[in-house]
Amino acid sequence: MDDNTNDEPTNKDIIAALEQSELTITNLRNILAKTSAQAETWRRVSESSTTMEMSAVSKVLQYKNIGRNKLFKILREENILRYNNEPYQRHLEEGHFEVIEQEVPTSYGDTLVNRKTVVTQKGIDYIRKTLDKLGYEYESW
Repeated sequence: MDDNTNDEPTNKDIIAALEQSELTITNLRNILAKTSAQAETWRRVSESSTTMEMSAVSKVLQYKNIGRNKLFKILREENILRYNNEPYQRHLEEGHFEVIEQEVPTSYGDTLVNRKTVVTQKGIDYIRKTLDKLGYEYESW
């Protein structure tokens, strides 16, 4: 005779599967919302024709534990920036960075000219690819 085992799911199995599906759908909706927000931020940044200071770049890219100073350090270690945080000529020519001059008043009434490295939109993407290649992780929202 037959062993008569029933392989059909019970109501309890169906309810558990539905609950799991609802959790999965909720998780996927949350991931989609985060990803959509990140994509919109990236779209706005990449369509802009302006340059950004390194502190703004670190905030826009949102990598874990990478602020302005650490980003400068990484870019120096990767031979993208020189010891004084100015880009190597190759990166200027490729349009990743610009160096601007700013007049800075001193407390003595003099004016100094300060050179400052700013990042182009093309440079932001280059930095993102570099950080990804190095294995840095994005901040989770």
